[in-house]
Amino acid sequence: MLKIAVNILTSSIHGRGVFAATSISKGTIVWKFEWPDSKKLFALATDSEKHFGYVNPANPEWLVVCGDDSCFWNFSKSPNCEMETAPTKHFESPLVASRDILEGEELTIGTNTDLDSFRKLSF
Repeated sequence: MLKIAVNILTSSIHGRGVFAATSISKGTIVWKFEWPDSKKLFALATDSEKHFGYVNPANPEWLVVCGDDSCFWNFSKSPNCEMETAPTKHFESPLVASRDILEGEELTIGTNTDLDSFRKLSF
C-alpha cells in the first residue's frame, strides 16, 4: 500500500502516473506490501487484473491485484524509488525514495522492483 500522499495525473512516460503530493525525503518508505491482499488464480484473471496486478514469485499461480493507486506506477531507466535491500518472507520489499523527490514529481520504479515486469511490458 502507498504510504505517502499522491496524485494520479497524466504521465509523459505512459498514460497516467503516480505523482508526489508533497516533497519526499530520500529513504522514506513510499510503498509496502501488506496482508490481506487480493489473490486470484492467474489463469482466471481478467486482462485488466493482469495489467494492474503482478505475479508473486512465492505463489506464481497467484496474481496480486493492486488495491491502491500504486497500479499507476511507471517504469523508468532512472527511477526515483527502489526496493529496500531485504525482501520479506513473501518476496515483497518496501519501496523507498532513492533520492529527494519534489512535490509534483512523478514517482517511478525500475523493472527490478517488479518481478512480473517482463510480462507487463509485453502486454
